[in-house]
Amino acid sequence: MDLTKWGHPAHVTSEQRDLWDQMLEVWASFAGSIPSPSLDIGAAGHKGRTVSIDPFPRGPIDIQAVGEQLPFQDDTFSSAVLESVLKHVIAPESVLSETRRVLKLGSLLFLTSPVNSIDHHRHSYTSSQLCAMIKTAGFRIVRKRGIGFSFRPLDRWMKRLSHRWYVSLNVPASICSVLLVVAAAANP
Repeated sequence: MDLTKWGHPAHVTSEQRDLWDQMLEVWASFAGSIPSPSLDIGAAGHKGRTVSIDPFPRGPIDIQAVGEQLPFQDDTFSSAVLESVLKHVIAPESVLSETRRVLKLGSLLFLTSPVNSIDHHRHSYTSSQLCAMIKTAGFRIVRKRGIGFSFRPLDRWMKRLSHRWYVSLNVPASICSVLLVVAAAANP
């Protein structure tokens, strides 16, 4: 997969590319099949019957739009994907509320986000804060999985030790650096 078209820097090492590829494999196996029609907010590049949106396209998208004001009717989609999106948006709570609005009852939200660490993005969360925000927006968390460690020296050491082993560990949410979440759209 050519990750540079999705905004990843071209000057990364082969080890970083290998790690990203393995994390994508873990995400795909964790998420399973994504029900269609699906909304891909942030244009992560998921295949199938997907409508992708992004305000600043770095690759192919269907609609140029922001997640805070989705241009769709209520109850339109059977799933939504937000892959490392909330750290970039202006109002993450609004993105989650809008996502819930356009999902049918019981539809699934597939979300990834860095957590439990100081991040150089607009927003940073603990895993507890992120889960609370998801629930407040009208979702019931079905399952979650942590990858990596929020303690940076341990995280760097584990990555160097073995990329495959690093991404295969299911790290507790309270100490992970990336949280994968599957949540179901509940009654508002």
